[in-house]
Amino acid sequence: PPRSPLFAGLCSVADWLASRSDETNFSFRQQAEPLSLYYEKKISADADRIFKLSGIDGTVRSYGGVHRLLPDTAMPRLLQPKVDELPLQTGLTIIEAPTGSGKTEAALAYAWRLLAAEMADSIIFALPTQATANSMLGRLEKVATKIFKDSPNLLLAHGSARFNNKFAELRRKSLKDSGEPDGWVQCSEWLAESRKRIFLGQIGVCTIDQVLISVLPVKHRFVRGFGVGRSVLIVDEVHAYDAYMYGLLEEVLRQQRDVGASAILLSATLPATQKRQLCAIWQADEQDTAEPAPYPLITWVGENEIKPLAITLDEHMNPNEVSIECLRTAKMELDDAMLKRIVAAAESGAQVAIICNVVNTAQRAARLLREMSSESVDLFHARYRFKDRQLKEADVIRRFGPDGSRDRGHILVATQGVEQSLDLDFDWMLTQLCQIDLLFQRMG
Repeated sequence: PPRSPLFAGLCSVADWLASRSDETNFSFRQQAEPLSLYYEKKISADADRIFKLSGIDGTVRSYGGVHRLLPDTAMPRLLQPKVDELPLQTGLTIIEAPTGSGKTEAALAYAWRLLAAEMADSIIFALPTQATANSMLGRLEKVATKIFKDSPNLLLAHGSARFNNKFAELRRKSLKDSGEPDGWVQCSEWLAESRKRIFLGQIGVCTIDQVLISVLPVKHRFVRGFGVGRSVLIVDEVHAYDAYMYGLLEEVLRQQRDVGASAILLSATLPATQKRQLCAIWQADEQDTAEPAPYPLITWVGENEIKPLAITLDEHMNPNEVSIECLRTAKMELDDAMLKRIVAAAESGAQVAIICNVVNTAQRAARLLREMSSESVDLFHARYRFKDRQLKEADVIRRFGPDGSRDRGHILVATQGVEQSLDLDFDWMLTQLCQIDLLFQRMG
């Protein structure tokens, strides 16, 4: 680092004192090193040690298979073992499979393979909303130490990340367990205090806009660009973005290709035209003439090769079936008959979800159900105050997530915030009319 005037002055004084010593101290002067050299050695040693402790230069564990990322009693599902057949090369990977089929763990397993082969240094997981990013932070906390040794930095970046209780708890825990009172604390804090610096950690969870900023002409864009380029970039719900965001995403993927990095895109309902457009970034010629592939599917695209991995029917294990009922009501709103059916289902022990397209409709439905039902009726939408929304979000995941209690019936009235990347499960779902890709997301 550049020397400050104070540092240079202290070194000069120390050297002058050494030169003014009398003859009796001659042997001491011969053995003692200048103060400036001592500090240079100390700074060099400390910088290397803190750099390794910070998580910027993490140590990856040997690849142990996708089953290592699953709970002890869980078996790999559907497409998950297929990631071991993907080429161990940098490229673009697109995973198309129904919601709940294990795309997240499959993507993490392939990213782990690339990390273990020294083809990347870190993982960045980009999601469409703050709620989905917060939920993914909790999921990745369970697997971070399975992929990286020591205490990996797991960092969160979105506009409200500093208010996230889970992220704050992770920061406190890492500092408490580090045993490094000075440099480690400062470096960890330095990484976590800025949304752009989280891309320098070992695992970064963020909303998609944080990645897209890396290709916009903004201040310090090179920090994000460097962080994304050294990582395996995983983008969830890649179908959920508009034309402008797709333009920026294509530029991000183009830069990943140019620096020799990898990207993994996840979707349950990716249109064929968008898929061709994304694949053309890596390989412009073959995708247009390729035969239509079955679904679900993993597609790997390299510079000179395209490799589809289909899941054949005999590989499906216990496929889920959903019964569909078409209801016609005035203004697509719940009438008295439907309200009574919902209340009866909840009182018999069912977990019921009602997904509305606008907040006003959701509020009105929740109010009517609370007047009719003795069971709990929760309301979840984006119009709450932020601190209340955090509590609502955590309560929804706690109640309807994998560890939720199902001893009694519950009713959740929500808007589109629950349809993507949240690991929730219901016995009966009612949804207003929506686009077909959103309908599949809600069913999943």
